[in-house]
Amino acid sequence: MNRRRKLFLGALAALAVVAAASFLRARSADLAAWPAPAPVVSHERPAHEGPLLDAAACRALAERLPDPATAPVDAYRRFQTDGAAALSEADNAAIAARYGKEGGAMDAWSRALAPDGFRNGFSVATPADAAAAADLLGRGGEMTVLDALEIASGYVAGERVRRFAASAEGTVRVFTRGAGLVGFAAALPAATLLSREALMSSCDPGPFDPECAALAVERLRAAEDAIAPLSDAIRDDWRVHRAAAREFYAAMEPGATNGPSAATKWFVRRLGGTEETTLAHVDALFSRLVANAALPYSPSGLAAGLPGWCLGKGRPPWTRDPAGAALARNYLRHAGAAAAIPSSIRLELRAARIALALRLWRDAHGGEWPASLDPLLGVESPLLLPGDVADPFSPGGAPLRYEREPDGSGWRLWSVGLDQVDGNGAVDAFLAEGADVKSSDFVFSSRERQHRAAPAP
Repeated sequence: MNRRRKLFLGALAALAVVAAASFLRARSADLAAWPAPAPVVSHERPAHEGPLLDAAACRALAERLPDPATAPVDAYRRFQTDGAAALSEADNAAIAARYGKEGGAMDAWSRALAPDGFRNGFSVATPADAAAAADLLGRGGEMTVLDALEIASGYVAGERVRRFAASAEGTVRVFTRGAGLVGFAAALPAATLLSREALMSSCDPGPFDPECAALAVERLRAAEDAIAPLSDAIRDDWRVHRAAAREFYAAMEPGATNGPSAATKWFVRRLGGTEETTLAHVDALFSRLVANAALPYSPSGLAAGLPGWCLGKGRPPWTRDPAGAALARNYLRHAGAAAAIPSSIRLELRAARIALALRLWRDAHGGEWPASLDPLLGVESPLLLPGDVADPFSPGGAPLRYEREPDGSGWRLWSVGLDQVDGNGAVDAFLAEGADVKSSDFVFSSRERQHRAAPAP
């Protein structure tokens, strides 16, 4: 028994020596693990005048909106492909309830996105502000669905596309301002839904008002112009993370309540964590992210040129700054794909503009789709501008790819996608699974509504 105990204690001592040596090696490596700050990049963002959605305004508006639910979204998917006949009495009753008494919820949402509403977006400076904004944006998906349902069921095709375009412009303008990457993440599905609805409406049979379509093209172009710089969104998050670091160390002070646990305080202090060190690391990291966000889209995304741990390869440098490492790892876990969001929104808005122009051209030319996009850019009476057909994912600014179906009854339009490699539109990233999403193209079609009705892979 004595011998076993000695062997056990010896093994524990050996493990302790190995662990200590590993920790010391990690601590030495972590001296240079944080990226150097980008030159001449400030965390200050441009000031916006006019009404803003501060934390109080976010909470007040959220109280007027229903909690997120899936039933209206599921009902809307049926409506998209099969029309109003696909909705049961229960569907209609549930949707009516979501609008609020006499349309109160929808009215409040529409006023917030209107030209005289919160057009300059959110005012987010602290973690509490960010939480209030995220709660409101979490309701935005369903409110966009309800908005689209109201438009789709209440207007004829020409007026419908104009209203979809106007909603897209208001949504993009508000969502991409002030709420950081959370706002951009909410803007993408909303802009996609409204843009795709405009695209599908332009391809539906029946009368189509050319004046409304022309106005819709202008509003969709205005929506693209309304996308705030992604670098400003990173600056918004930078400001919030600086505030979070300060709050963390304030809660570390003796006598502070509702702060970190005693074990966390002991751990951070023993590793030498300080507010000054954490702020310096946060500043260095976010300055690099801001600089990357200002560059054209590339598959490497926001983390280009950053250390491997920023890309999820290896552990963060917690042995020198546990608080900063936790903040950075949590943020970088979600920020990797953010570089593609502005280009994705632009692509959706451009595809809708092209679909509208194609419909106007077809109606003016005996019901035949053009063989290329060139006629839409004609010198005498252009339906589109060169920027409307540029592929936002193409590294050289090449135009989006277009082809008319062999029998002339429809068309396909596609972008080179996230990998910036043209796959001839063979696989649509929206229908691909797993790793194929990144290597597929983004494809649009005059038969979009039929494709949505088909079962998903």
